[in-house]
Amino acid sequence: MTQLVLRARPALLVATMRDAKTIARALDGVWSQLDRITQRAAATRKARHDALRRSGSAKAETAPLP
Repeated sequence: MTQLVLRARPALLVATMRDAKTIARALDGVWSQLDRITQRAAATRKARHDALRRSGSAKAETAPLP
């Protein structure tokens, strides 16, 4: 779609490239934040699992983890 528009209106190239960079930076920020969230969640889950195992309770072996 972008290619079609730029062929019809080449004067929009500079603005299109500027906006594309802005969008790319924003998406990079979103993915970085999601990566941090998933890493934090995985670490929390592991810590809870390890704590349950250390407690030695029979329930610890079958307790569901969030």
